[in-house]
Amino acid sequence: MKWLNIAGQITVLCGISLLGNSIAQVLNIGIPGSLIGMGMLFLLMERQWVKLEWIEAGANFLIAELLLFFIPAAIGVMQYKDLFQSELTSFLLVIVSSTILILLTAGALIELTSRHREKKRGACS
Repeated sequence: MKWLNIAGQITVLCGISLLGNSIAQVLNIGIPGSLIGMGMLFLLMERQWVKLEWIEAGANFLIAELLLFFIPAAIGVMQYKDLFQSELTSFLLVIVSSTILILLTAGALIELTSRHREKKRGACS
């Protein structure tokens, strides 16, 4: 029964992802469908239309098995060994700068969300 529950939760997450991809394809705005799907999931959870308990086990399963999703990409990258050797500096610069940008953005969003929740709790008291 537990695996059926997890499969259902993964199906919900995949459905939201597919909807995000469809929206990205129809609107053609240059934002990846996966980001649109994550934004939709965030809004659905923020409005409490989707509760964490409804998707938590499925999300935890996907995170636990995340390494398996990178194996095909890693094998594909190995086919371009010469390209990576010739452009190593450029790739490292892009990887490091994008990682820093993502960390700063995530930190800012967490700070913003935390402040919003504190204001919300203060207003409720």
